[in-house]
Amino acid sequence: QIADGGREQFVNLAADYTSLASIGQTVVKPEGPLRLEQIATIRDGGAERETIARIDGMEAITISLVRDRQANLLDLSRTTRAEINRINKALTSQGVELAIVNDAAEPIEENIGSIESLALIGGLLAVGVLWAFLRHLALVAVVALSIPISVLIALNFFYALDISLNTLSLVGIAVAIGMLLDNSIVVLESIYRQFSRHRKPADAVVAGVGEVWRAVGAATLTTICVFLPFLFSTNFLVRILGRHVGISIISTLLVSLVVAFLLIPIFAFRLFSRRSTDAIPSFNIVSQRNRLVQIYALLLKSCLRFPARTLGLSVVSFFVSILLCLVVSIDLPEEVELDSFDLYANLPSGTTLELADEQAAQMDERLADLEELEERRVEIQTDYLHFTFRLVEDFQEIERRDLSGVRKEVRDRLSRSFPRVRFSSEQPRTDARFRSGGGGNQGMGRAFQRLLGIGTTQERIVLRGNDLELLQIIADDVRYNLERLPGVRHPRLQMGNRQPSIDLTFDRPALSHFGVPATSIGAALNSFRPQYSSGVRLKSDGEEIDILLKSTEQEEKRRVDDLRQLQVTTTGGGAVPLLQLADLSYARGYGQITRINQEKEIELTYQFDDEVQNSSQLLDETRAAIDALTAGLNLPAGVAIEAIHDETDLSEFYFLIGASILLIYMILASVFESLIAPLAMMITLPLATIGAFWGLILTGNSIFNANAMVGFLILLGVVVNNGIMLIDYARLLQRRGAPLGRALLTAGQVRVRPILITVLSTALAMFPLAMGQVEYVARIGAPFAITVIGGLIAGTLFTLLLVPTAYFGLARSLDWARSLSWPLKMLQLAALAAGFYLIHTGIDSTFWQFADGTALLALVPALTYFVRSSLRRSQAELIPAGAPIRISIRNLVKVYDDRSRFTRQWGRWERQQSHLADSSTRIGWDRLAALAWQLPLLAFHGYFAYIYLGSAFYALLFSIGFCLFLLRLVHLHLIPLLPRLGRWL
Repeated sequence: QIADGGREQFVNLAADYTSLASIGQTVVKPEGPLRLEQIATIRDGGAERETIARIDGMEAITISLVRDRQANLLDLSRTTRAEINRINKALTSQGVELAIVNDAAEPIEENIGSIESLALIGGLLAVGVLWAFLRHLALVAVVALSIPISVLIALNFFYALDISLNTLSLVGIAVAIGMLLDNSIVVLESIYRQFSRHRKPADAVVAGVGEVWRAVGAATLTTICVFLPFLFSTNFLVRILGRHVGISIISTLLVSLVVAFLLIPIFAFRLFSRRSTDAIPSFNIVSQRNRLVQIYALLLKSCLRFPARTLGLSVVSFFVSILLCLVVSIDLPEEVELDSFDLYANLPSGTTLELADEQAAQMDERLADLEELEERRVEIQTDYLHFTFRLVEDFQEIERRDLSGVRKEVRDRLSRSFPRVRFSSEQPRTDARFRSGGGGNQGMGRAFQRLLGIGTTQERIVLRGNDLELLQIIADDVRYNLERLPGVRHPRLQMGNRQPSIDLTFDRPALSHFGVPATSIGAALNSFRPQYSSGVRLKSDGEEIDILLKSTEQEEKRRVDDLRQLQVTTTGGGAVPLLQLADLSYARGYGQITRINQEKEIELTYQFDDEVQNSSQLLDETRAAIDALTAGLNLPAGVAIEAIHDETDLSEFYFLIGASILLIYMILASVFESLIAPLAMMITLPLATIGAFWGLILTGNSIFNANAMVGFLILLGVVVNNGIMLIDYARLLQRRGAPLGRALLTAGQVRVRPILITVLSTALAMFPLAMGQVEYVARIGAPFAITVIGGLIAGTLFTLLLVPTAYFGLARSLDWARSLSWPLKMLQLAALAAGFYLIHTGIDSTFWQFADGTALLALVPALTYFVRSSLRRSQAELIPAGAPIRISIRNLVKVYDDRSRFTRQWGRWERQQSHLADSSTRIGWDRLAALAWQLPLLAFHGYFAYIYLGSAFYALLFSIGFCLFLLRLVHLHLIPLLPRLGRWL
């Protein structure tokens, strides 16, 4: 830096090499002068090869592209493919072509396309449900408009909140599609019910919307509010999950609410202004002659007569079902069925690249006859091989093996032929050379995969200490015991190979005697290598090229004697052989050492065999045996060992579920202005989990992952909606003067039709997503849909029967509680408080705390009622003393062996049908007209069950439905023809 004219200027040294000629002009020795071009050959070349790539046994050149963190993977993939096509056109004349062998965006695009098609099919099924109930094109079209309008407008929310159309957001839309019709159906049904009372269309619209606006708004808010607690989650991955799925559902539902309150009334007014009430028979109020309505009314009457028994039996069924589900469910990640998989081979330490190439060729030849493998790729490095196998389409049909079966066959073949090589399906964590590959993860983080229940079933044992040699001895002992433990397979140490090395121990007096500085030793050892970097770069055409120093290529590889005789330059200009300066000893060094909190760590991984993975009991027993193995080790001081089981931490979701339940209660309490009515509606929350749990277990899904938990959260907001509609109408009838029992019975019969329509449309709209078999769809979207479908079906049954029963029982219980004296009320509260305290302090299991708390909550009032009733009866007098005796005589008739009330009412429908059959002289044209939609529906059902479905479970389920549907059509249409056919013959 110099000062020139009052300004400071920097001095830069321009001494870069810009051409090969400039490198050759470098002066090596002033005498002469001796230039570099006189003693060395300078040319363009390449560094010594460190890796080899082969595809199907043929050598290839591979280029790996790693995206920037901010880049969109799908956009980057499309851009890269376009650029590759442009390069290929330019290379056509040279006979060279770039071929894409692996694209991480392909499965993502395929899954997104699959979710879009499944959502479209689900929307069509929901519209089909509307057609089956309404059978009126204008009405179906009006309600069906809710789906496209809501989805298209919701995309603006996506844009505003910077949410992309990814797998999670599309799953949220697919789940929400079935719910988009609910509000419109309820509003339209309410408007028509007012219109059927011969009101003017304008009055009917106003009255119909005014009758249900509060219930519809509350139902939508309860569905939306379950995603609010995600904002307060401390887990970043949980917040991502809630953000993408939550915004998808919230935005579409909000738009559907606006559509139901604005567009549906407008369309209904236009439609009903042109038609009379008799012109739309398909939307008439449910007939009391309908068998389904009669059965429902009969069951509801029975439940209302015995509310305590009904609720008690339901609670017992809930806890028994939950206990059974927890016993049989397995907390292990599920593997995604991709069309490719990776295999890693850990070769013996010290293996050269040439020998590794030979072994890779032998392994590839050993697998050449496997028909499931379409392409075999291998990346060869010293000590490591990385195989990538691409499977043929429909590979399961060849040998009836799934992905894990093919992987096991490949691994078993190679393990038998190469016993000294350690194979692993997991990417090595200790070697940096493999960390940039996508492998089978397709860019998805391991932690997020495990949260979603995706991945391989691998657990680990961690050893920590300061003595690495001692840690490896103990780890080898643990691995030896794991290999002999039943149910455990492939135990493997996650640490790099110990590379053979030669240690140099320098003699400091000799170094001082000969005058050898450390820089001379380093320079001599660098020159001993076949090639090494000079530390200088050639700058040409905007590129920087490393300048390497290499010995004669024809020179044989150096040996230990050559190292001993290596000449080291002294300060005086002489040379001394290395053997006079240092002692050489053979050793094995660690390529990499892992430290956690200043302690060295070794990780031992293992997997379970298929029998253990498919049995919850065997899994618990095997884990207990591993815990006993680690606990029984006699560890020296300074060494710690821990068995880390691959169990999902769902504590964050327990908070979300609890907060969601509290928010739902607060919304219902504010809407209905009651603290008791919401309790009756929310009784379906725990009972709906019966269907959700059994749905997950029967379809082979785990209940211990984030997908199922988010499905439960969605279920919490959806399952109370039907109860809201029912209780809201019952309270409206009460305000009009109807008794409580009659109001509940009438509300159930009036609301059963819209409830069935909304439930069936929601469930069928999610069925395609639940049956998705494409890679990540089956592992991410299916648990969402199965949880909601199973819980919604079970919750509907409980809503129609138990919500009115609970509301009726709570009303009677409150009247009874008000009649108690204050000392008795305080005694009950004290008993409950003491019982809850003992349960909380004496029981560790959350399940048993909840079960015992529920039992206590019912036992204390029941015991109080029993004691008071017993005391009152013991003190009662039949005829008080001094009271006159009056005797009334009536004619009583006792019919012995008569059927019960339930049986008599059950047979009423059969008598009605018999009377109608006797009075009719021909088959009604309405039945024949029904065949116009029943036969196409039967044909579609048969195609769907026997041709479309690939899952055996769903095929069996739908084939049973197909047979029942067919038998129903035969009973309705063919059986009545038999007498007439006989008379005609």
